[in-house]
Amino acid sequence: PDCGSIYLERPGTATVLRSWLPGIGQYGGFLIAHPEALSIADFLTARDDQGVAKHRPTVLFAYRPCDDARLLALDSLGSDFRLETKTQAPMIEDVIGGAETLGVLLMGQEGRAYWYGSRLEATEAKRLVPHNNATTLQVCAGVIAGLTWLLENPRRGLCEPEAIDVHRGLSVAKPYLGEVFGSWTRWHPTLKRYLALPSRIDRQDPWQFANFRIS
Repeated sequence: PDCGSIYLERPGTATVLRSWLPGIGQYGGFLIAHPEALSIADFLTARDDQGVAKHRPTVLFAYRPCDDARLLALDSLGSDFRLETKTQAPMIEDVIGGAETLGVLLMGQEGRAYWYGSRLEATEAKRLVPHNNATTLQVCAGVIAGLTWLLENPRRGLCEPEAIDVHRGLSVAKPYLGEVFGSWTRWHPTLKRYLALPSRIDRQDPWQFANFRIS
């Protein structure tokens, strides 16, 4: 693209961001790389009549895993991300509770933000498709939706996710996503910042990436 993207020379699990979830509020999540961070930004870039970009949104993914996964990430930082070979094991049947909340937080207009996504309980995921947990089922639902669209459009060639029919995709995936809902909020990353140490905050433009970054 003719507009650049931020590139950090450090692992995603070493970078923590602020974000917001309905029913939970502000949280800190790992900045995990996704190709959609670029494709969505490209898709939403506004250009003038000469094709020059005038606006390009910042798109990022902030993941907050369960307590055990966060401890594992912390241990990984201490070992320079060397894989532990003695304790690797799938954790499907071991997951007996909890939920996965996955969505998009759209920010920047009139001081408000809108979250839209799904919340799937682990017990509901196992009821819908045995031998799954909430995370695997939400991922697989999107994969099945993409494959369905591909089979129905075999001559479209290589497409980014933003180019496919979102309504068709949701019609396939929605039965496996649990509760799908939206929620408005006035949260922004400079709200209620009580800093023990000096930190650079751009209160005039709360949507700057530096305001989201914790570490």
